[in-house]
Amino acid sequence: MRITWYLLALTAVAIPAIGQESAFSILSPTQRVATFTATTYLPNRFLAIGAVNPNLSLNFSAGQLLNGDPSENIRNLVQSRLYLGLESEVDVEVLSVLWKNKKGGRTALGLNAGSIVQVSLDRDFLRIATEGILPDGFGEEVVNSKGISANAHVFSELYLHKVRSFGRSNFGYRVRLVSPVAGAQVATPELELRRINNGSVNEIALNYEFTTAFYGVDPNNLNSFRPSPSMLFSKNTSFLFDLGLEQELNPKLKVGLAVQNIPGQIRISGIETTSYSGSIAYTGPQFTLGQDSLSSVFSELVQFNIDSLLPKVTTNVDASIQIPFKPVVRLYAHRYMGEDGILALSATIRPSAYGNDLRTSAYVYSRSNKLFHVAYGLNWWTNNNSFDATIAGRILLAPSTRLTIGMSNPFLLPRFGQGSIFLPENFTGFSVSAGISFGFYRNESL
Repeated sequence: MRITWYLLALTAVAIPAIGQESAFSILSPTQRVATFTATTYLPNRFLAIGAVNPNLSLNFSAGQLLNGDPSENIRNLVQSRLYLGLESEVDVEVLSVLWKNKKGGRTALGLNAGSIVQVSLDRDFLRIATEGILPDGFGEEVVNSKGISANAHVFSELYLHKVRSFGRSNFGYRVRLVSPVAGAQVATPELELRRINNGSVNEIALNYEFTTAFYGVDPNNLNSFRPSPSMLFSKNTSFLFDLGLEQELNPKLKVGLAVQNIPGQIRISGIETTSYSGSIAYTGPQFTLGQDSLSSVFSELVQFNIDSLLPKVTTNVDASIQIPFKPVVRLYAHRYMGEDGILALSATIRPSAYGNDLRTSAYVYSRSNKLFHVAYGLNWWTNNNSFDATIAGRILLAPSTRLTIGMSNPFLLPRFGQGSIFLPENFTGFSVSAGISFGFYRNESL
């Protein structure tokens, strides 16, 4: 399936749901402790520099949208989904350091940078756009739609992570100092459409409001944006917290619970927002055949005024918005597989405006020799019944120095050529990981 560059860009803007899990989360020690907050299955000492992990996730496949008539495809998709959406995240470990404490616990410090893009189109909004309201012509319908929701944010993060051991139990916590750098948001506070057509009454009414917000960047001059160290702290710097518990059931099995991104959002204040709102109500002419003249019916029609439908623009120069950092609840089990690796099973839940997203993952991590460590596994996104395979490897470049490379869905990655991009029909997203790390892996055990 070939699409041109401009169509790809249009798709990213128009329809850009939970970022993909990947084998990188079990292969990299710093990612492992970030994913499984209370784990001690970690090296004695570890340093990561410049690790990059971009990912993209759709709640539909490319073929379901682009094969055939897109309008008909959207009508078919919204019958089985509450929304169409895309979520993209880019995590950059600028510097992360991890070491073992005297009592067996772990401490980690790090500086990260990242970005999130989340865009969703509500099912009712898409259905009205493709089919209209009351597609059968008669009846009564009231639609309250979430409309369009879009977030794009860049942020920096400083963190401190501690894991403490108490007998056969571990307790872990991470304190994260998150500073929004720049971003934009589009929201739909109100989108209500009412329609009555029962033969004797013919009415339609619409109320809508859309809001836009930008901060840290001028939307009319994106080239003016210049990163600086001062962006690590600002008046909108906020705290996020991760908590975790882990219990050893036997020497070869541990189970754990991690709750992350508490309280689930960051507030940005003192920015400018613009609201576009309007409303309209129309009642069709009421007349009786044989009694009312054609001129009286026509006079009712010409009295209809559409001016109220035109948007009323309101600007608030001291507004606030919320950046959604979705809370994560993760249940997991780590099964010890000798001295060379583990089997990791997890179920991850993320609440959203449309319910809870559930992913089930299974990974195997093996370090059978000093030259090469590998992790591979499978993710199942339960809500959409979609699967993705993921693999990551860590190659020894020099003593205690390793290059990490990983990806998911390697056979479904987009391919480029001749001014266009080729998307496999089953494409639902991807993740790619790369970075340099330094670590000592002796005595790395459960």
